[in-house]
Amino acid sequence: MASNVSVGLAAAAGVAAVAAGVAGLLGVRAQKKKTDAAEAAAIEARTRAAVEVKAAQDAKTKAETDAKEAQKIAAAASLRAAAARADFDRLTLKPAEAKRDLACAPSFGITGGGPPARIVALASAFPPNTYAQSQYLAAFLRNHPGINAKDQDFVERVWAGTGFDTCSSYLPEDMLFKKMKRSEYVPYIKKSLKDMALRSANEALTQWGGDRNTITHIVFGTMTGSIHAPTMDRELALELKLPVPIKCLNIEGMGCLTGYRCLGLASDIARADPSHVVLLIVCDIRSALGNQLSAFDPAKGIDKSNVIVSSLFRDSGASAIITSQHAAELPKMSGAPPTKPLYEIVEHRSALLPETFDRVKYEERDDAVIHLYIAKELPGDIKKALPAQVRALLAPHGLTTADCSFSVHTGGPKVLNYVAEGLEVPEARMAASWYTMKKYGNLSGSSNLVVLDQWRKLPATVKSEPKQYVVCMSFGPGVGMELVLLKVTSPEVPGYQVA
Repeated sequence: MASNVSVGLAAAAGVAAVAAGVAGLLGVRAQKKKTDAAEAAAIEARTRAAVEVKAAQDAKTKAETDAKEAQKIAAAASLRAAAARADFDRLTLKPAEAKRDLACAPSFGITGGGPPARIVALASAFPPNTYAQSQYLAAFLRNHPGINAKDQDFVERVWAGTGFDTCSSYLPEDMLFKKMKRSEYVPYIKKSLKDMALRSANEALTQWGGDRNTITHIVFGTMTGSIHAPTMDRELALELKLPVPIKCLNIEGMGCLTGYRCLGLASDIARADPSHVVLLIVCDIRSALGNQLSAFDPAKGIDKSNVIVSSLFRDSGASAIITSQHAAELPKMSGAPPTKPLYEIVEHRSALLPETFDRVKYEERDDAVIHLYIAKELPGDIKKALPAQVRALLAPHGLTTADCSFSVHTGGPKVLNYVAEGLEVPEARMAASWYTMKKYGNLSGSSNLVVLDQWRKLPATVKSEPKQYVVCMSFGPGVGMELVLLKVTSPEVPGYQVA
């Protein structure tokens, strides 16, 4: 029995040993599994950490890039703000401070990096013969014999709608609207343009009192063009005895915006170098369109475009002298009094109105006929586009339309009324435009400088509200728009304010 117990114990011990071995093996496996799981978790954690570190690095890089870009944007904005601030400050500085700071003031909106250009002289000239608008109407009807009652009624209504009282011409009354051959037309317009150009230029030179030998550029502009050489700029330079090295420029075909477009160009030239002195001359003989009309055929009726052109366009000339030199630095002839510039040219902008290219058409036809077409939608197009364009001109200088008077091309009552309505400007702040239109008519591109000159010459009976700043505007084929912002700088000009 004892041996049986021994055998049983031994067997139990064997079983326990096997069990212990199995348990040990299982323990090793469990430990290995646990270790593997821990290593897997560690690897996963390291992977996640690496991903997050990379994401953080990417975020940091992006933030640095964004910060640099923001710095660039901020720097550019700062420069623009500084430019605008400098120009605004320049407009409000006292003369001594302005003179000190002009050389380093940033430019905003106009070409050239020097001090602003100034108009130091301005003069107008007109043909010798003055007729009432009713005399022009009678002459037109005389040259359209056989006109039917309906067409005559249209002609008379158009004439009445111009709002003109009187107009001027080089022609005797019996030659108004007489058809000219091309060989007659070209000598007529050239002689007439030259006369007004010389008279206005000589008056401007006298006003200035400077040495004409210091004039570096002459710019001549007209819409009364022809195929003819030498061009008018050369003829005038010789007649006025300007210096031989003078740079000449003849500009034609820009329509009723010629004057202010040329004024902007003269400003660019003057700002480019303080030694530059520009003589600007703009003249037009637009009434001569009435001497180049297509033949009238009573059976076909009146050409309405011919009626509008004949009723509106008249003649004038004007000259200005532009320089960026200070008044004290302007060269003077012996004994000439010091000249204070009339205006400072603050800014000039040009624009093309979208979808208006065919609103104005001007073309030569057979038999020396010149035909001008002006769409009835044109004034409305101008009225629609004008407010945004004027705001863009004024805003950089801290100005609104309430701060300005307006010198507008004399395109007719509808044009002036639409400008007034579009900008909410009273007639008194456009007084020179209304006065010029009623007395002289639509003077095409020469009207621009003529209207500006008339601010100094308005009769006391004309109600006016001049301001220190003047917005000059004109319109022409394209349809193009010219805007020039001026500051009155002379007590000779209404609106002048003592600094």
